[in-house]
Amino acid sequence: MKLLYLTPLLLLVFAPQAFADYSEVTIVPAAGSGAPECEETADGCYIPSTVTVDVGGVVIMSNTDTAAHTFTSGTAADGPSGKFDTGLVMAGNSFEWSPDTVGEYPYFCMVHPWMEGLIVVKGESNGGDQPDEQDYPTDDNTNNDNSEIEKLRNEISQLKSENTNLKADNRKLSNQNNQFQNTIQDLQQQVTDLNAILMEQVKVIYEWITSR
Repeated sequence: MKLLYLTPLLLLVFAPQAFADYSEVTIVPAAGSGAPECEETADGCYIPSTVTVDVGGVVIMSNTDTAAHTFTSGTAADGPSGKFDTGLVMAGNSFEWSPDTVGEYPYFCMVHPWMEGLIVVKGESNGGDQPDEQDYPTDDNTNNDNSEIEKLRNEISQLKSENTNLKADNRKLSNQNNQFQNTIQDLQQQVTDLNAILMEQVKVIYEWITSR
């Protein structure tokens, strides 16, 4: 009897999602995402950070940022998965991908590895048909839902930890790059000084030869 009373409420809650249009979605990089810290914002580095699309639908990956980016399936930790890869998308350009398999596909930017997003591919929508009663959650799958939520929390925690490590590595590389630049400048100055000394010596020798 409780299930009968809950059914109208469940229809109100879940019906809008059942009839949502996932035939086409657009993803853009957050403005300024070529520098770290966008991953700490609520919106993330790709907007939306998570999108849902139907099998056979279209995912438009549009670069509205000023920096070049990639949309590469996989993760920064594990590398490209090979499902899709836009290559380097310059500012103002876009790339389209049509998924053919249900699943979840994380992706990232190979140039800026702190940029990560998720594409959820679902079975094609019913096109207006009433959702089946079996689609509604019941008490029987509550434990499974809780288990999935806990699994997602653990994965998020792991991703945050990996992201922290990547940021630390990025800072380290940046510091090393600065040191290299300083070393190059010092070497260039030394070469300039040596050239000046050499020219002075050449001048002295030339004057000595011509005076004889």
